[in-house]
Amino acid sequence: MKNTISNEWAEYLAYTEIPTYYVNDKKSYPFLGRFTLKMINEFAGYNRILTVLARRYLFHNVDGTIKDGDAYERIDYARRALCAWCSMEDSKKATLMEWQYGTDFSELHAEFPELADEHGNGWYIRHLHNIVDFVNANRDKVGTSGINLADNIKKLEAKWKDKVVQFQIPIFTESTKADKLIRFDDVIADALELGALRIEPIELTEKQKQWLAEKTPESVPMKIAETVLEYYLANKPTDTDWCVFPITNIEAFLGSGSLGKTHMTTLNGTLFEKKDINKDVSIIKLIT
Repeated sequence: MKNTISNEWAEYLAYTEIPTYYVNDKKSYPFLGRFTLKMINEFAGYNRILTVLARRYLFHNVDGTIKDGDAYERIDYARRALCAWCSMEDSKKATLMEWQYGTDFSELHAEFPELADEHGNGWYIRHLHNIVDFVNANRDKVGTSGINLADNIKKLEAKWKDKVVQFQIPIFTESTKADKLIRFDDVIADALELGALRIEPIELTEKQKQWLAEKTPESVPMKIAETVLEYYLANKPTDTDWCVFPITNIEAFLGSGSLGKTHMTTLNGTLFEKKDINKDVSIIKLIT
C-alpha cells in the first residue's frame, strides 16, 4: 500500500512500530522516524499523534478492519491505550500531581504489549531512547542538533514526564492553564468526531498533477506541492473550503523542516490562501 500523506493507517503504524534507525548525512535526520527535532524538543504536533492513536483504538481491529459496536463504549479502552503509549517508568518518589495521575502504566503491558513494555516504558519513551542510542553510536555521522538531543536526554525525559501528567488533567479542571494543555479527554473527543482512520490513500489524478505543475512556483519541489494537495483533498470538511493543516506533522512525513520555514509562504497566494492558527498549525483554502 502506497504511503502517502493521506494514508492515516500508515501514520498510525509509524507511531507504534519500530522504525529503521539510519543516517544519510549530517544534514538529514531519518533516524527520528516520523518525528522532527522540533517535535521532540518542543513537543509540537502531539495533538495529532495522540488523536491518530485514539482513532485506531476506538474504531479499528489489529489488522485495520473496522470494529463492531459503538465506539463510545470504547472510550476508556482508548484512554488506556494513550496512557500505555505515553507511559514512563518511574521508580522515584512521585510528586502529589504525579501520584494523582500517574506516569508509569506498566500494568497496561498485558493489554497493550505493542505500546508499553513490562517495565512501564511506553512506545514514545522507548523510541526516544533508541534515537539516543543510535546517535551515541554514530556521533561522527550525525549533525550537531542530533548530538544535542542525545546529550539533553535527561531534560527531555523530565519534560515528557510532566507532559504525561498534563495529558490526564480532566476537561473541567479548575486550573487556569488547562485550556492551553493537550488532554486525553479532548483528544478522544476529536477522535470520535473524526472517525476511523483512512486506510486507502487518496492519489492525485494526472489532471490534478498537471494543474499542480502549472500552479506551483519553480522554487517549490513537486513532492511538497503534491503532499499539500493530497492532504487538503483528503481532509477538507464538506461544509467549508478551509482545511486545518498541521504543518509540523506534515514536515515529519516529508522528513524536512523547509515546509513551514519557506514553502508555505511561497505557496500562499499561488496554490492556496493561508491563515495561521499558531506556529505549528494553519488553515488553508485552495485557490481554484
